[in-house]
Amino acid sequence: MNNISKLVSMPRPYYLPLFLLILCMTPILHAEDGDEDFDGSEDFSLEHIFSLEEIIVTAQKKPESMQKTPISMTVFDAGLLKSIGANNFVDLDGHAPNTLFFRAYGSIHNLGAAVRGLAVSERSFAVDSKTGIYVDGVYIARNSSSVIDVLDLERIELLRGPQGTLWGKNTTGGAINIVTAKPKSEFSIKQQLSSGTDGYYKSVTSVNTPLMPNLNSMFTYAKKNTDGWATNVNSEAIDNNLTELGRDTAHSFRFALNWMATENIDVNYMFDRTSAVSLPLALQITSLSADTSPTVLIIGGPPSPGNVFADMAEIVEDSIRFESFDLSRHGTVDRKLSGHNLTTTWDLGWLDLKSITAYRELNSHINGTSNFSGKEYATPDGTPLYILLAANESAQHQFSQELFVVGSALDETLSFVAGLFYFDETVAEDDPSPVIITQVELVPELFANVYVTDFASYYSLDSVSSALYSHFTYKPIDKWAFTLGVRVTRDEKTLTLLADNPLLDEDVSASKSWNKITKTFNVSYEWSEDVLLYAKRAEGYAAGLYSPGAIDRLADTGLETVAPALIPADPEDLTSYEIGFKSMLMDSRMLFNASLFYSDNDNMQLSGVVGGVRKTFNSGSSLSTGAEIEIRALLAEGVTFNAGYGYTDVTYNVEEFDYFQLAPQNSASAGIQYVGDVTFGSFSFRLDAVFRDKVGVSFSKSEQSAPSRTIFNLNLILSDMDPGEGSLSATLWVRNLTDKVYQNHAHDFTAYTGAVFGDPRAMGIDLIWEY
Repeated sequence: MNNISKLVSMPRPYYLPLFLLILCMTPILHAEDGDEDFDGSEDFSLEHIFSLEEIIVTAQKKPESMQKTPISMTVFDAGLLKSIGANNFVDLDGHAPNTLFFRAYGSIHNLGAAVRGLAVSERSFAVDSKTGIYVDGVYIARNSSSVIDVLDLERIELLRGPQGTLWGKNTTGGAINIVTAKPKSEFSIKQQLSSGTDGYYKSVTSVNTPLMPNLNSMFTYAKKNTDGWATNVNSEAIDNNLTELGRDTAHSFRFALNWMATENIDVNYMFDRTSAVSLPLALQITSLSADTSPTVLIIGGPPSPGNVFADMAEIVEDSIRFESFDLSRHGTVDRKLSGHNLTTTWDLGWLDLKSITAYRELNSHINGTSNFSGKEYATPDGTPLYILLAANESAQHQFSQELFVVGSALDETLSFVAGLFYFDETVAEDDPSPVIITQVELVPELFANVYVTDFASYYSLDSVSSALYSHFTYKPIDKWAFTLGVRVTRDEKTLTLLADNPLLDEDVSASKSWNKITKTFNVSYEWSEDVLLYAKRAEGYAAGLYSPGAIDRLADTGLETVAPALIPADPEDLTSYEIGFKSMLMDSRMLFNASLFYSDNDNMQLSGVVGGVRKTFNSGSSLSTGAEIEIRALLAEGVTFNAGYGYTDVTYNVEEFDYFQLAPQNSASAGIQYVGDVTFGSFSFRLDAVFRDKVGVSFSKSEQSAPSRTIFNLNLILSDMDPGEGSLSATLWVRNLTDKVYQNHAHDFTAYTGAVFGDPRAMGIDLIWEY
């Protein structure tokens, strides 16, 4: 079937957003600059309203206007981040079409991201994200929401669609480009103090100071704490001061240095370090698919009779948020991460040469977290048994080097980016979780209806990725531009299963490499000075993945036991087709962007519990269709409005896959803000609403899903106040204004489904003093 036939045969729900997009484009394509009758009213006048500011982005590794960049993207500048009250990635959840952020289960700091329905819900360090996160051009291999706490942000760019040419590590979902503010030549101080419900406290101190001519520095220190909103009432937790579920304490430090070595050489160095201790929220059992017949638990020794699923059935609840749990073992998660970034830019006149050298490391220790409340089990000799016990020691370090040029030629009709990328990462995990549940009445030898909740893995993994890429844009005639991007990538991974595993007598290794050429083609047409039309074909690629936890505990020998872990999932290949437009209307008082996409994904990599074993596997192929619409407008003096809508429909060629995890069919957001003057400064009121359709949590059980929900957030800001020295602002914020009960993230564990519920209503105040 050719691509046109595929488009015609798309599922019928897709035609609704397609029709809406064409309908919306009709007045845009017929509107001329300065058309006085555009709004249909002769009396309508907005002369007193300012225009929207131009947003400059580096999505294509060179500064250019967002409205002239033919990419589906959402940009949050520092002002917008402040007005919506975004303190971390999770606060941005749903504010961009077809983009979700969530905290992975078992950790407050692990960040999960889903763009256009592509995501991996997996905490293992062996699994790469479908969405790449970059801070000042450096790929952050292990996502961590803590990285944003200490950054003085200039903007965040959310790029949707495969990033197969320009961005360091190939990703099929998208990229998040975080750009930080550079040190300035004037001395300044910024102090933020925040306080809120559930013991929330945050302090961020930033000092910008010149050290000598052409050498400027910035020091930032952040400390935050929250006590969490749920309680562990278990006596052991009370004795060890481990009752505050969701508790999080973090200390972060960042140092940035900017040196203009010469007129043409700009050197930037950044160092950041974060130390965090948290007590994760508990998984709440929301459904049970296993029956409640007697069970047997095995822990590498004599079996122990029990009735685990009958006990679970007593506490299944999918619509009420539990705020009290009885967890026999639920310990803290300690994380330390740090990184260096040295970026040097040489201005050579007709081109810029840029080098980005970076090193990062992360160490994590999970002292034991469990998700099953209220019951304790033990072997006949008294050894405790925990259902889904996570006790983990992990470490990661990465080195990356990128060297590229940005320039133009042929009287600036040709612009180009070309470069080299190298990435080397080593991860290691020691993760014992040895429990097997079987529903054979005290006859474990038969092993019928076995549920293996053992995700144990002892391994190290070395990954090397290198690439050569180029990106050319040619403008042969006025208004038309043609872009071609090509990237040649080689990935190699070596997995070593360590003899620390009691099933092995010695280390066992496996290695595999993959080569891939990915291409991007883009054509754009400037319909007018304020309207850009574009069509794009892009390829994305994700390297193969090992599953160190894919252990067959029921095999006869050690080598047979670990054999599934030594076979990697094949690479994921995605080809995306996209059409869209970008427009600035009503004398630049309204931004209106929209896009349609169609993605053909081969060998999609999915992570889940299959046959009781957590693994990453290939699902076959899938087709994704969708739409994205964004509006930002100045409605009246001091009144701004923004809205976004995303539609995604995913279909599989494998019948048992009914829902794709983290792919809501519809998502939307809207916000309205008023800014006005008061006698002692300025006042701002902002109300945001974020809607998300239901999300499937199982690949094989269509009835298991996290329900749809709408969350409202409120911000009241007093700014530009004069405290005598400097300026002062105060923000009163309320999150989840209506105290909506919803599942933030859920997961299918074969025998049952567990979910972490979203935070209840919270409120607080931020004070910011700047001098």
